[in-house]
Amino acid sequence: LHAQVVVMTYIKPARTKGGIILTETTQEEDRFQGKAALVVAMGPLAFKDDGVAKFGGVAPQIGDWVFVRPSDGMEFFYNGCSLRLFEDVNIRAVISDPTKYW
Repeated sequence: LHAQVVVMTYIKPARTKGGIILTETTQEEDRFQGKAALVVAMGPLAFKDDGVAKFGGVAPQIGDWVFVRPSDGMEFFYNGCSLRLFEDVNIRAVISDPTKYW
């Protein structure tokens, strides 16, 4: 994986906290446009400073939620889950709550 990061796209639950039932189309849209994702794997060189990129000591860990631009990553599926493969420099931020970003 070199300096690449595998993330799982956050998909909203089928029912909101207020009890509204979301359509499959609405949930499917998260797959294409969702900006919050869970880090599930990282290459050994991910978030290591080099001659091109300097991370200033900030490095997400497996299990962290991150903010991404979906078009920067390559989508693939594993066990029915939407995953994306990103270069480490395309991870925009570490976030605490994926429900606050859309």
